[in-house]
Amino acid sequence: MGTIEKKLTSGIAFAIGFVLMIVVLSIWQYRRIQENGVLIRHTNLILFKTQDVLNAAVQYELNIKNFLLTGDSLFLRRADDSMTSLRPQIAELKELTSDNLAQQPRLDSLLFYIDNNRRELDKAMQSSRVGDFGIPHDLITTSATSGYSSQIHRMISVPGSSWDTRL
Repeated sequence: MGTIEKKLTSGIAFAIGFVLMIVVLSIWQYRRIQENGVLIRHTNLILFKTQDVLNAAVQYELNIKNFLLTGDSLFLRRADDSMTSLRPQIAELKELTSDNLAQQPRLDSLLFYIDNNRRELDKAMQSSRVGDFGIPHDLITTSATSGYSSQIHRMISVPGSSWDTRL
C-alpha cells in the first residue's frame, strides 16, 4: 500500500469515526431533550394541580364570606362543593410529588393551613347564625392579610416561596 492509499484510508477512517461520534452525540442529546420534556410536563402538571388546590381553597373561603355577608344558603352549597373537590386534589398533588420527598412536608403544611382556615370560617359562620358578628367581622377585616388564608396564598402563589416545584 502506498502513501496516498494510507492517507486516503486514514482520512476515510477518521471521517467515519467523526460521523459516528456525531451520531452518538446526537442520540444522547435527543434522549436528554426527551427526558427534559417529561420533567417539564410533570412540573407543569404539578403547577396546574397546585393552582387547582388554591382555586378550590379560595372558592371555599369566598363562598363562606359571601354567606356571611348575604345569608344566602346557596353560598354554603357552593362552599361544600369546593371543600369536597379539595381533598382529592390535594391527594393527587401528593401523588404527583411522591418522587420528591422535600415536597411532602410542604403538602402537609398546606393541608394544615387549609384545615385551620376551614375551621376559622366555620366558626365565623356558626357565630353569625347566633347573631354574634364579631368573629365574622374580624375574619373578613384582619385574617385576610394575616390568617391561614394568607399562608395558603404565600405557600402556593409567591414565586421563590417555600412551595418549590423543582423536581
